[in-house]
Amino acid sequence: MNFFRATHTVTRPAAYAVPSDLANVIENLRLHGVQLTTLDRPTTADAETYTIDSAKAATRLFQGHAIITAEATPARGAVELPAGTVIVSTDQPLGMLAAYMLEPECEDGLVAWNFLDDHLKPGATYPIRRIMRPLP
Repeated sequence: MNFFRATHTVTRPAAYAVPSDLANVIENLRLHGVQLTTLDRPTTADAETYTIDSAKAATRLFQGHAIITAEATPARGAVELPAGTVIVSTDQPLGMLAAYMLEPECEDGLVAWNFLDDHLKPGATYPIRRIMRPLP
């Protein structure tokens, strides 16, 4: 129980883009002390967007939650982010924590803890985008 090995890793992006309607995700990031900014105008970004391949809930509850295990495939391209999108830079003291919380395949992130259950149907687009280059 004292030693952990990564079974899957990803390169940390410059930032994450969280849609403004994911209030529970945004509030949880704030409660953890993660610094957030909000776009005041639409912005085009070089991003990775995940498509959900599968999402399975544990059969037994853990601390009142059916922990979710998700698999997703990324695709890179330009995306238009609307005004109001919350940007979570990974270039901050809690940037690694933010990445851990927002990656869909993370074993202990917000997907696992049921914050994004409505967005995890196979073939669905994961709503949080990985911004690959810093925004202007």
